[in-house]
Amino acid sequence: MERLDAPHYQNRRRANDRASRFPFGAPARAETLVVHATQGGAQLVVLPELFNTGYEYSDENYRRAEALDGPTSTWMKQTANRYSVHIAGTFFAA
Repeated sequence: MERLDAPHYQNRRRANDRASRFPFGAPARAETLVVHATQGGAQLVVLPELFNTGYEYSDENYRRAEALDGPTSTWMKQTANRYSVHIAGTFFAA
């Protein structure tokens, strides 16, 4: 059986941290997690739940939904290509 190394990093997002939200800004924190994981030898990067927006119990969630081919999935595909890894992550889909 082939060995799978799974380094992990915690993403700590503050409630009003707009810099880490799509489509409000660049996915800087998520990219940092991907970079750290690949530097640790990861082939699969599993991002925190709703990494692009964070999770809040509010109607704001409906406004954050995006198409399956929207900015988050596009970023995930491009980043996976750029770092030669598989990326798993969740987001609100419209």
